[in-house]
Amino acid sequence: LPRYIETLYPGSLIEVVEIDPDVTRLAYEELNLPPDTSIRSYNQDARLYLNRLRERGVQKRYDLVYGDAFNGYAVPYHLTTREFNEIVKRILKEDGFYLLNIVDKYTKGYFLRACVRTLERTFSHVYVIPATGCWEEGCRSTFVLIAGSTPLDFEALRREVDAPDREEFLSLLWSEEQKDEFLSSGPTVILTDDYAPVDNLIAPILSED
Repeated sequence: LPRYIETLYPGSLIEVVEIDPDVTRLAYEELNLPPDTSIRSYNQDARLYLNRLRERGVQKRYDLVYGDAFNGYAVPYHLTTREFNEIVKRILKEDGFYLLNIVDKYTKGYFLRACVRTLERTFSHVYVIPATGCWEEGCRSTFVLIAGSTPLDFEALRREVDAPDREEFLSLLWSEEQKDEFLSSGPTVILTDDYAPVDNLIAPILSED
């Protein structure tokens, strides 16, 4: 995604915060990230990085923040909480968006439901797009959550984004009714720095894999 944005929007400020230096090294050595790339990489925890920006008085506002730190087996809980979402909101432009990849099973959905509910405490608009075709059958699936203070302009996406699977991806977008039905079908957990039982929430998908 950073390289896609670098190509599509030359001159953009693109920053990658990756806690593992070996992942950054592999990007250069194995994935052919060029040495003269404009992508800036920082090997830190994402929340620590954002907190240090604030402590130094650095005022950055982003069009897009993309979180891709979760899988079905290891979830850094401090990147799931309402407090972290508030940090993200502060660094977004008014019309910016926060994208988050999570893994869950629709038939269980405890972690997915908690993430959506928690995002809704901070952002006015939260969208859910399954990225796996078998999600309704209860397979272990990736869900893309999109959160922002302004609504997404899907017609603009169709006009301006040229991607071969764009229409298929957008067709999976949950309607508000579909999202509300899912949210009301199970317990509501709001993730906070004081209470973020993510291990318990993802336990059902681990026990069935």
